[in-house]
Amino acid sequence: MLLAVSAAGLAVGCVGKVRPEGLERRDYTVDPAYRFKKVSLENLVHHPMVDFEAEFDALFCREDETIWQPHFTLFRSEEYKSFSAWLPDARLWEPSGYAASVPTLFIHRESRLVSVLGTLSRYTPVRVQGVVRSIFGQRAWIEVFSLTPLGSPRFTDDSLARLSSGLEELKNRQAHARQNLQEALEGTLGPAGKAAAHNGLGWIALDRRDYEAAEEHYAEALYYSPMNEEAQEGLKRARNKMAPAALPERPPSDAQQPPPLPDADEGDRPQRELEALRQNLDNTTRALATEQEVRQKSEAATEALQKQVEARDAEIRSLTEQIAERDRQIQQLREQIQKLEEEKPKDD
Repeated sequence: MLLAVSAAGLAVGCVGKVRPEGLERRDYTVDPAYRFKKVSLENLVHHPMVDFEAEFDALFCREDETIWQPHFTLFRSEEYKSFSAWLPDARLWEPSGYAASVPTLFIHRESRLVSVLGTLSRYTPVRVQGVVRSIFGQRAWIEVFSLTPLGSPRFTDDSLARLSSGLEELKNRQAHARQNLQEALEGTLGPAGKAAAHNGLGWIALDRRDYEAAEEHYAEALYYSPMNEEAQEGLKRARNKMAPAALPERPPSDAQQPPPLPDADEGDRPQRELEALRQNLDNTTRALATEQEVRQKSEAATEALQKQVEARDAEIRSLTEQIAERDRQIQQLREQIQKLEEEKPKDD
């Protein structure tokens, strides 16, 4: 009798489109049992680990990638949607950087994230939470459970094309290169792109012996990319060129000095000296303003670098904890196997 009532209740629940408790449709939202660890996408790509629960930032590339391997992974096109992403600081203005997207990111077709995926534009920064389900073809195949946009796109196709063209034309067509790089900066560029554009403009300024402009551009590049070696080297070269030449230890004797030339107009001397003083004052004021601006940008770059170091330290600690947890699980499995071996009855 009880079995009949239960079956009847189940049937009524299904007919009324109200699923009984315990039989609700899965919503594929983030399982609270997951403990996502912050890592860089670059580290995840080069050192994948099955079942690793990762949180990382990336730049959205496109959806509906055509890379599938149903024989060795759990991902099938009828059950999942695929998409690709770049590293957040990828050098997209270079062919190798643009081609190095990660195409093995997957969302279940019944997940609410499918609608989020449809709203993303290319080059949009996103934060991803997912689990590495498989490693095949030296790639991490990741099931995504959270996909959060972090702002507007970092590039446009036009700004990226101008940046790429400007950097290509640096050595042969400086006038075109300078124009393209300036127009790229006026458009939409992420931090890595702005650093690359300022590096190019700094190189042009150095070549023209405009060392103050070179110093300004390389300082801007370091503001957007504190670890940029090209900007560090360029700033050093610009400042070395701006350093005043060393004075001789002893001035030449009076006998060695030529006699002073007669002044054509002695009456204009005070006026010329006043103008020279004003010019020196203007030059000193500009130099102090430039030095203050460079100092502020250097302090900002140092702060950004400190944050990067702290983030790397947190990532290392997270990976260390993950490895320790895996070691603990392996030890538990070994103990269970040993226990089963001991409990296994021996043959007479």
